[in-house]
Amino acid sequence: MVLSLSVLADWAARKGLPGEAVEEEEGVKGVREPTFFEKTLVARGSPDWLWQANNEKALLDCMMADEPDLELAMALLKRPKVNVNYADPEFGLTCCHYACKLGLMELLLLFFQNKAKPAPDKLGNMPEHLAARAGHTDLVRLMMNRVKEAKGNFDKANSFGWTALHYACANGQTQAAKLLAYAKCSIYARDEQGITPAMWAAKNGHASTLHELLEIGFDLEKRDYQGLRVADHAQGNLHMRARFLVSLKVMFFCCCYLLLFVLLIFVDALSDCKDCLRREGVTRL
Repeated sequence: MVLSLSVLADWAARKGLPGEAVEEEEGVKGVREPTFFEKTLVARGSPDWLWQANNEKALLDCMMADEPDLELAMALLKRPKVNVNYADPEFGLTCCHYACKLGLMELLLLFFQNKAKPAPDKLGNMPEHLAARAGHTDLVRLMMNRVKEAKGNFDKANSFGWTALHYACANGQTQAAKLLAYAKCSIYARDEQGITPAMWAAKNGHASTLHELLEIGFDLEKRDYQGLRVADHAQGNLHMRARFLVSLKVMFFCCCYLLLFVLLIFVDALSDCKDCLRREGVTRL
């Protein structure tokens, strides 16, 4: 019976691929460099050869798995050559990026205990950008506190002008967006096209996220570099446009009722004043 390549790959991912011991120049047994095929299996799980690895990128290989092994990460951090700050040479992603992307609080705390230093990837994305995009509010809060302790700027933009708030709003991560907005991250930050987080929320149809920014006080008359407002960005999404118009109508009627209420109070007060003046006039006569 001939097994397909996919079946063999699944079996190898579950079993792991043990490394072959080789003699190094110093006469100490080491582990051979895994093949490209073996590295591609890391995305499915953590192969056995990682347990024997002792190189600067071993921890990053561990973090590339769909569900990184905490026990394996702890073991790798004890190896002298493993570098917690090693960055992927192609994209510049670090272990902190993967932890924030996957929402792994325990691993992120472990990295910080081992002197991890968050750094931007090659697109300028900080780990908190990935946490905000995925909606991991607890990790966003952790990164925010660490940046504050270091007296840094949490509202950094990447190469395209996107801040963490842009990512949260564009992906409909309402709680993360709310946390960032109330933490004084700029709701008027513009990307390279002049689009603000609220505009991205409208553009992608995330009404609840947009509502939070409107509650904070976002100016609906703000325009991007093409002269488009929030309402214009909502045009492409009929559902979003309908909800947006309903929100505007509700706000309009609320303002009208409030104005009417104030007017009634004023009229009532004016009537009381007239009565008082009339009584005083009668008394004098």
